[in-house]
Amino acid sequence: MISIGDFIKKGQEFHGVIETLSLLHEVWLIPRDPARPDEPDYSLHFAERPGRIGKGWNKRAEDGSKYIHVHVSDPGLPAPINCRLVKRERRYDLLWDEQRAAPEGSVRAIMLDALKDAEIEIEQMLEDLCEKPEEDVSALRTLATVKAAIAAAEPD
Repeated sequence: MISIGDFIKKGQEFHGVIETLSLLHEVWLIPRDPARPDEPDYSLHFAERPGRIGKGWNKRAEDGSKYIHVHVSDPGLPAPINCRLVKRERRYDLLWDEQRAAPEGSVRAIMLDALKDAEIEIEQMLEDLCEKPEEDVSALRTLATVKAAIAAAEPD
């Protein structure tokens, strides 16, 4: 994965810069208001002006390490991008998930977004509601089906 951002943690927020060939923006990743439990874990904002340009969810990698899955929806991008905010010593890297999204507005893109949202929700439910997530066979089976549908729907 390619690093497109460099962040530091300030309290519960992450402040940093996203830099690609077409973007250079200072941004903040702000945790959700505890009074709004149905919101994503984080929202991504330009530092210099209001308005959400992305969202993030706490996740755990297969090796057990924690990261934040960040979905960036900047108007300057041809399509939203998915990234991972990972800890590197004292800083955090925003790593671009190089899988290309389907064009906005297409049925395929809408379905793929819905499947990815379902995947995140199921994984979050397993973490939040289960004492032993690896033993919830029904949820794991559903998660496997969603992941297979995502793999089948993603562009080659």
